[in-house]
Amino acid sequence: MVDDATARDQGDGPADQPRPGSRGEPAAPGETSDPPLWSAQHAAQEQPAAQEPPAAQEPPTAEVPPVAPEPPAEPGPAAPRRWPLAVLTSVGTALVLLVGFGFWVSSQSLPVPGTTQASVLTPNEASALAGVRLTAGATGSEPPPPLAADPSDCAVAVGPGTRSVYARGWKTYLASTYQDARNVEDHLVTQVLGVYEDAEAAGQVFRTLTEGLQGCPQATRTDQDQSTSTWVYTVEKSGTDTLSWTAAQDPGDGWICYRQARRKGPAVLQVAVCQAGDGRRAAAQLADAFAAKVDG
Repeated sequence: MVDDATARDQGDGPADQPRPGSRGEPAAPGETSDPPLWSAQHAAQEQPAAQEPPAAQEPPTAEVPPVAPEPPAEPGPAAPRRWPLAVLTSVGTALVLLVGFGFWVSSQSLPVPGTTQASVLTPNEASALAGVRLTAGATGSEPPPPLAADPSDCAVAVGPGTRSVYARGWKTYLASTYQDARNVEDHLVTQVLGVYEDAEAAGQVFRTLTEGLQGCPQATRTDQDQSTSTWVYTVEKSGTDTLSWTAAQDPGDGWICYRQARRKGPAVLQVAVCQAGDGRRAAAQLADAFAAKVDG
């Protein structure tokens, strides 16, 4: 889980999040006349040949008027195209493979039941309870180191998702942050889950969280980039397995993180809703829904 300090820096938020902002041609054929086949001498000796009767002339033929060409016949309906069986078989096989691949990809993106990933609320589930559309942000698979706090005994309050609370001994850990959009953080929802060997170990972690908050009404937090912010902490409900409190930035123009914690068997989970409006009810509903998915 990402602590209050690193949450704003990494987009990953177990820590209280400072308010955004305060923080395209052929030649013509030649005529050829054969030269005379006789010489002048031959011409003198030549006798006129007997004239042959004129050839009978053929009677004129009557002109036949041109016949107009028949209009082209209207095209008939085209014969239906028949796809070869081999083509149809190939297309069908390709579709089956495509659908199968899509199902495989989808199944790979789903969390495995019984894992910490399956316990965390999805962006859609969180959106429905928070009343605003949220998208997935950063995640963490181990608690970050403690944050610097002034006074120093407020390390739990400024970093409830850090090693100040989730001490060594956890079996699995997951911190997840959801926000309005990639670069929009008007609403932030964080979920943190640490699973220990048994309920006794989880109980000790929960007590550390409770006592650390009760002893710190206000603190100044120093983030990893050396920026500082001041927060006022108010515990609203404290029990053996339930804890709720607020962390108000000072000054923050109404920016508050509404936080809830639950212990369920060997698991300790937290939820935070950070926004300028009232997120108290959303935080409680998110915590209850989160706890219902955690095995205990």
